[in-house]
Amino acid sequence: MKHLFLKYSWLPVLLLLSACMKEPVYPPEPQIEFKSISARTVFDDFRKTEVAEIKIILKFKDGDGNLGIDNANPADSLAPFDYANGFNKFHHNYFIETYFETDGEFKLVNLPISLNGRYPLLNPDGEKRALEGELLYTIDDLVISFLPLSFKSGDRMKFRVTIADRALNLSNTVETDPVQIFF
Repeated sequence: MKHLFLKYSWLPVLLLLSACMKEPVYPPEPQIEFKSISARTVFDDFRKTEVAEIKIILKFKDGDGNLGIDNANPADSLAPFDYANGFNKFHHNYFIETYFETDGEFKLVNLPISLNGRYPLLNPDGEKRALEGELLYTIDDLVISFLPLSFKSGDRMKFRVTIADRALNLSNTVETDPVQIFF
């Protein structure tokens, strides 16, 4: 019996310590860090053409947990998240700049379509609390014909990404690793 007591005597200490652990404290502005990027080319049956599917994974931290937009909530189609004829930056909460490699140097390129988008609510109960985790964003319809004419199969591109929270606080900007696009 004494052996059993000694074997499990650390459990109350562990429970006491875990009860004393405090929630992490982060600033109210989201903080992001690049984790990974991948790309593949798939055939889009609807468009009858090849499209690039690019997946970007970011790590995030946010002090008040107000990340994401709920597309199913009618209130999230009103200001400050309304479309406003395309002039409202915060209709999106995931902002992407695209860079293509030319002669060994990456240059900003404006595509004929925006790659900006929305990520969903990450704290649907709305309770104010620190959040951290990973955010997967997929660009699943980058039509190859939208790329510059000089872009060839096997060329590389990279992205600069910023996110916004519901209070319209912008995160830091991160740069992805380069990724090759084949078609």
